[in-house]
Amino acid sequence: MKKTFESLNLVKGCYPHGIPGSRVLNPMVIMLCFLCIFMNLILLTPKQTLPASRSNSLNILLVTIDTLRADYLSCYGNKLVKTPNIDQLAKEGILFNHAFAHNVVTLPSHINILTGTYPLYHGVRDNAGFRLDEAFLTLAEVLKQNGYKTSAFIGAFPLDDRFGLAQGFDLYDDFYGDTSAQNDFSFTERRAEKVIEPAIEWINQNKESHWFCWVHLFDPHAPYNPPQSFMDKYPDNFYGGEVAYTDFALGNLLKFLRKSEVKKNTLIVVTSDHGEGLGDHKEKTHGVFAYNSTLHIPLIFYQPKIFREPKAVSQRVRHIDIMPTILDILKIKIPKEVQGLSLIPLIENPRKERVDDSYFEALTANLNRNWAPLQGILSERFKYIELPVEELYDVESDYPEENNLAGGKRSVVEKLNKKLKTLITKYSSKESREIKRIKEDAETLKKLRALGYVGNSRQKSSKKTYSKEDDPKQLIELDNMSHEAINVYLQGSPQQAIEIFTDIINRRPDMSLTYSQLSFVYRDVGQIDKAIETLEKGVALNLSNNQDLLAKLGIYLQETGQFDRSMEILQAVLTMDPEHAEALNYLGICHWRSGQHDKAIESFEKLIVLDSGYASAYNNLGSVYLSKKQYDLAAEQFKKAIKYDQGLAGPYNGLGVIYANKGDDFSAIKNWKKAVELDSKQYDALYNLGILLTKMDRFKEAVEYLEQFVNTAPSYRYAADIEKMKQLIAWIKQRSRIK
Repeated sequence: MKKTFESLNLVKGCYPHGIPGSRVLNPMVIMLCFLCIFMNLILLTPKQTLPASRSNSLNILLVTIDTLRADYLSCYGNKLVKTPNIDQLAKEGILFNHAFAHNVVTLPSHINILTGTYPLYHGVRDNAGFRLDEAFLTLAEVLKQNGYKTSAFIGAFPLDDRFGLAQGFDLYDDFYGDTSAQNDFSFTERRAEKVIEPAIEWINQNKESHWFCWVHLFDPHAPYNPPQSFMDKYPDNFYGGEVAYTDFALGNLLKFLRKSEVKKNTLIVVTSDHGEGLGDHKEKTHGVFAYNSTLHIPLIFYQPKIFREPKAVSQRVRHIDIMPTILDILKIKIPKEVQGLSLIPLIENPRKERVDDSYFEALTANLNRNWAPLQGILSERFKYIELPVEELYDVESDYPEENNLAGGKRSVVEKLNKKLKTLITKYSSKESREIKRIKEDAETLKKLRALGYVGNSRQKSSKKTYSKEDDPKQLIELDNMSHEAINVYLQGSPQQAIEIFTDIINRRPDMSLTYSQLSFVYRDVGQIDKAIETLEKGVALNLSNNQDLLAKLGIYLQETGQFDRSMEILQAVLTMDPEHAEALNYLGICHWRSGQHDKAIESFEKLIVLDSGYASAYNNLGSVYLSKKQYDLAAEQFKKAIKYDQGLAGPYNGLGVIYANKGDDFSAIKNWKKAVELDSKQYDALYNLGILLTKMDRFKEAVEYLEQFVNTAPSYRYAADIEKMKQLIAWIKQRSRIK
């Protein structure tokens, strides 16, 4: 009100001699005086947003779009990429201009969102080697306890139910495809439209109930491969094409909600788990740094009944604030474990509410490459990054973070370093503060030492002290080399990829992930001995992800028929981590190929309990029953495998064998051809087709499949069969005069 009184004084100041006691003021002057007061009151009174309502009768739709940079949405200022559906939600809802993640990889970020807690608390720090313990409470569990039907529709492997996020969901649809032989350079995923289709069906079936539906769309994640129409629209920016396509697909869901009149009773929350580097600070994708390109995320709340005035909020908010805000809107008590805060008070009165500090981390390079760990804090206008070469940015004036102020503002650095340590202590326990994967026990250590892989009393996790040479800023070029190797491999140049990966290892021998990647390429080009040799070198160094290298070594040994050694290693991995899905799967295969059918069945059934959508587990279980000539049980498992992954070739080969044994040659050939169509490396199906077609005197077709088998089947597995088929091909050609 101070300025209002000043304005009154200005009016009085029109009379240099004061106001005579007997003088009557001009009515016009009085009117101008009151008008001046009124205008000042209008200008100086903060605009109040109508209070947000609360309602316990709303449905909840949570949409998380993987790897989506905030500045690639039109509502955040992008002029090139069209995102009309998300923009409309932002225009009619609450848009948070400055929302931030706490991790820059998928799994921990989603756990932050769904538990309202920091990674410091729940302990999941990376996509691999971590699981959410059942002791932690999720949004789905809270809503289920309050009468909600719950579902999740997942786009890709990093959020597979094996990692612990399925708790609280009536349906956790992660049926995106086979995960048994993960490509080292990409995740198993399904397009946004394929995620949204079953989500629409589920909502339609449950629209008479209160429901919570989480939809995870993975498309903007690398490699960028949007549908052709979006490639055509964005020929020089496939990432932008992925973003535009995802918005288009989301539009189908929003259209359904509108037409079915479900939208008016639904709170819609849209966010992403993290952004994408796209070359900023030399980072091509994400996971290494925590600059705004990957830490700044979009966040939109839409519900006109609750938020009766659209608004853009400029104050900083956090991923961990999403869960308590949803519960606050629903008038559900926020669990005491939740570390985030409801954003409703901030929405109602932005000037009044204090903005909390925000913790963040990027630990993937530390855990997989032995680089320095990155942790930091956003506090007031500053961002502090703790690394061997410290960083400090004034993010209000320097959003791209181009000017590191750490050298010139030591007092601010020291203050924020102290704040960071206090925050870490406050939001973690002594146990959860330690960055660790699954611990090894004495039995496992003994086995590993016997195998010659562990020399110390405990597994080395990572360095205890780091220098400038370990700072990610100094090593980002190696990350770019790794991306280059992946790209040339995907483009059909595996030998060039081998050379690049070898160069990386020569420069930085402790980059454990590179041993895994190099071994994968060697195996893919048929050099399985070199693949095994590479893994053994990595394991011998006892690096931070030794468990993963051991698991892969066990798998590759199994493929070469070294079953005893493979089983010993895989069992050691499972002692470390009883829920290691790939180790369970391949241990089951070892038992099966060794004739230990009951042990094989036990392994596969454990795996199915761990991951109900693991299509290959059903396929492998079917193969065991097939070996026992229990054809009906085998067919049942093969059909389950196809249900969970229609693109999986193996079960079609198994069904073909069943039909052949029952004398139904037509159905056998149909299924084997389907197997080969889906996967040209279905060598058993190629072999079977060649044999059966030969018996049916369909020689021309038989030769085509037999030659494909001879030319592509790996000799380390099929050497004897290849020689037999060469003789059969020669016999057919001689008899039928086929050239």
